[in-house]
Amino acid sequence: MTKVTFNWEDVRDISFPPTCHVKHLELDSYSDSFEGHNADGLLDGLLWSCRPETLWLELIWEDCRIFAKVLCEKLLNQNNRESCCGSSPAACWVHCLKDVKIALLAGSDWKALNCHSLSQALPTLTESHKISFNFKW
Repeated sequence: MTKVTFNWEDVRDISFPPTCHVKHLELDSYSDSFEGHNADGLLDGLLWSCRPETLWLELIWEDCRIFAKVLCEKLLNQNNRESCCGSSPAACWVHCLKDVKIALLAGSDWKALNCHSLSQALPTLTESHKISFNFKW
């Protein structure tokens, strides 16, 4: 399987349009064949190119758990990242992000979480759970 990567150095000479802002974005994976091999690059490329207000993940497939786990890892480590975009014409999504609120939905019940508590809860969540990441850019 080919791994998807997103590295600013690979595309730095390409002229990009301004970052678009998206109200709601839902990531779905319709098979377990993806196996999360591309989650890191896919999330970086997606969040670099658009700034969703809300990112939804339904935990129907294992890949969505992997997306949530990778996103939480990136958010937890955002203060430890070197200046990955210092020489680029646009700041990366991590350095543009001002705040994120995470909510877990099960039926009609909402629960506010942080990245650490979500990472710990992921193995116990069922297909009926949905995760909402509300971003402030």
